[in-house]
Amino acid sequence: MEANWATGRLYRFSHWIMKLAYVNLLWILFSILGLGVLGVFPATIALFTVLRKWEMDEDIPIFQTFFQTYKNEFLKANVLGIILSLVGYILYFNYIYITVIQGTIQLILSIVMLFAAILYFVIVLYLFQVYVHYDLKLFQYVRYSLFIGIANPIHTILMVALLALCAFFLYVVPGFLPFFFPSIFALVMMKVGLVSFEKIIEKREKLGM
Repeated sequence: MEANWATGRLYRFSHWIMKLAYVNLLWILFSILGLGVLGVFPATIALFTVLRKWEMDEDIPIFQTFFQTYKNEFLKANVLGIILSLVGYILYFNYIYITVIQGTIQLILSIVMLFAAILYFVIVLYLFQVYVHYDLKLFQYVRYSLFIGIANPIHTILMVALLALCAFFLYVVPGFLPFFFPSIFALVMMKVGLVSFEKIIEKREKLGM
């Protein structure tokens, strides 16, 4: 009995790993089809959509779900991606500027920049989960992502720690990169993100909201 149970568990785990590698290859393929710049964000949204449905125990056709999401969200995902990239570039440009100035103003601006970078990082951590979980207006995704990340600091720190472990694993075993980057990172973000969403719902219910 125990041998059959272990065999069944191993089979389900192996099957799940194969599906994760498959959706990762779809992400690579559709990112390339979008010429990289225009393909990455809609492919990432499609990846998170598939992972969310798996977390909700939905039995879905992987390719069809990925392709339909990629096609339907192509424009909106790229607009959001362009905004996110521009903000990131502005932060980087300001960082370069701060490194060449001297005196007290450098310290003040460095603190401001650090605070801004942390907020930006929190938004990036939660943005894709929020996008596939809620139907919002464009800039509401940013606001909700920041709110959920700040309201759940422990989960946010846990997410960062788990992502660091995943990065270390892929650094040690780079042969897995084509099969599990970025799917393993998206999986961690989705799992922790869903717990954070549930905590927000619980807090609202306690407050009678």
